Amino acid sequence: MYKTYNWLWLLIILVAMPFVVSSCGDDDDNEPSDSDYAEMIIGTWSDEGHDNWYDGGNAGDAYGYEFRKKGVCYVHGSNYGSGTYQIIGNKLIISFFCDRFGDYYTDTYTIKKLTKKVLVLQDNEYYDEEEYYRVN
Repeated sequence: MYKTYNWLWLLIILVAMPFVVSSCGDDDDNEPSDSDYAEMIIGTWSDEGHDNWYDGGNAGDAYGYEFRKKGVCYVHGSNYGSGTYQIIGNKLIISFFCDRFGDYYTDTYTIKKLTKKVLVLQDNEYYDEEEYYRVN
């Protein structure tokens, strides 16, 4: 009878072991990599979050970005123009020619949040945070 209990406990431990070990797996708190950010950011983002906010360069009060593959981007709003972007860690660096003022600009942001629908950028010069919504 004593041996039966020993075998029973051994069986319980062997059955429970995979569940205990699997719970110590990868955490979801890992920071996204540069390639994760680069893939997730591709698309059009608006601070107003609706589909028809862009009307050929003059977006009125709306402001946003269009990020394409290979580091090409378009800036929409009062300082609209086209240029390039680069992601290093959680930093987003946008260099563009502003059509309105006829000059080149480079803006650096910290990516505070990036999901399929929301992009939160912190301006590294003024430390303002701005929330953008994916429109496509």
